[in-house]
Amino acid sequence: METGAEYSQGFPLLPLSRYNDIGQKYQGPVVLITDALCYSTTDIFAAGFQDHNIGVVLGVDETTGAGGANVWDYSYIAELLRDRKHFPRPRAGSASLRFAVRRVTRVGQHSGVLLEDFGVEVDEIHKMTGRDLLHRNADLIERAGKILARAEVQRLTAERKSSREVRVAYQNLDRIDAYLDDRPLARSLTVKRSKRIGHRLLPIPGNASATAGQLRLEGFRHVPQRPDELVAATRLVL
Repeated sequence: METGAEYSQGFPLLPLSRYNDIGQKYQGPVVLITDALCYSTTDIFAAGFQDHNIGVVLGVDETTGAGGANVWDYSYIAELLRDRKHFPRPRAGSASLRFAVRRVTRVGQHSGVLLEDFGVEVDEIHKMTGRDLLHRNADLIERAGKILARAEVQRLTAERKSSREVRVAYQNLDRIDAYLDDRPLARSLTVKRSKRIGHRLLPIPGNASATAGQLRLEGFRHVPQRPDELVAATRLVL
């Protein structure tokens, strides 16, 4: 209201720590399947999935249902305003209208784009077949499997070897960042990118090994002409 902006910036409903309090549990590729009946909450979920580059959105329709707002009837708005002169209560059986309020806006590469009335445009589309209709989406699932098969696979795990060392296993990564209780442990580890699983011993400083509560590792891959992409993360309670 102070700046006169048409829409507010995107704000989380809860503290950011609440959205990631268990860490990443699955590190493989994912596909999200949508259709035009994906509405409201599933619209918002699909938008977040795409805006944060989590995976491919595969749709049987070109967009989701495009419902990203609260719908208020005129009677409710008249009740809130309590201005009988300009906003009289509707009579029984009379015509009415509805408003879309608190419309969701997107982030990332689609920053500021409205979700209401537009929906989420899919990355790839699948036209339903007879096998899909008669055999529980057989072709749709096969198409999703092909997308997963061509995607990159990565791995990042850690296990305690001693009070001063952690054994890190990695796959298909270029860089690993380490944090002790959200403080950088050392410079980034540059590792050799390979489909085979590699291992490195990560030393824990003596002054931190007795006091730190958690080790967090983040694995990145190089992307041409863009910042390195975070593709895997893991946590280890010390």
